[in-house]
Amino acid sequence: KIVPSKLPVGVKAEYNLVYATLENTPYGRRDLHLDIIQPAKKGKYPALIMIHGGAWRSGTKEMEHPMAEYAAAHGYVAVPVEYRMSLEAKYPTAVYDIKAAIRWIKANAEKYFIDTTHIAIEGESAGGHLASLVGMTNNVSLFEGNEGVMSTSSTVHAVVDVDGVVNFLAPRSLNLPGYPDWLGGSFTEKPATWKEASPAYWVGKQSVPIVFITSAQPKYTAGMYDMIDLLNENGLYSEIHKITDSPQI
Repeated sequence: KIVPSKLPVGVKAEYNLVYATLENTPYGRRDLHLDIIQPAKKGKYPALIMIHGGAWRSGTKEMEHPMAEYAAAHGYVAVPVEYRMSLEAKYPTAVYDIKAAIRWIKANAEKYFIDTTHIAIEGESAGGHLASLVGMTNNVSLFEGNEGVMSTSSTVHAVVDVDGVVNFLAPRSLNLPGYPDWLGGSFTEKPATWKEASPAYWVGKQSVPIVFITSAQPKYTAGMYDMIDLLNENGLYSEIHKITDSPQI
């Protein structure tokens, strides 16, 4: 069953803060939102950007609240982020949205007690993929977009990828359903897009350390070990934590 959401003692929250306003969408003019769940005591805390899963087509930032509340109770400013999904906008708009949210967070860091030198991004499933892509593409202009605050940087310092695909071209990823919908076509129709959207292909000196938290389902780790080889070649730290006997979904 769904984990209940409840603010722990010593934690406060602000919900549905607007980080960007979009003028032209299929739904007209609309806002994008994020939540901030943080220690109530003033200080300087690392931030954890949190990206929900749902196959790039479903889910809400509220899914992150239980974990965000736990993180805040342990000294982090947790920031669940809303982003546009495939029924509204295809790849790469979600990446633009998330990077805009990071820029907004940095612009408002003092108000929310955030240490801008320690910002990590975390996500599960589709959110894990997006977190990895954001973390591997620091300072890559292709993924910045032009929405929201543009006066700060969208760079992050670490990634936590929970069962997020890192290589759409890996054999175990290539024929899975759901990917063509978000990527705007099948691999045979848009091979360059499938490669471009794969975090593993962006590993370089601009990338950051990453922790992989994986289930027992091999489809989620497709291409992960090759990506780790690339991280090692670039002097970037990585860890793997496997949850054994996890259920098939």
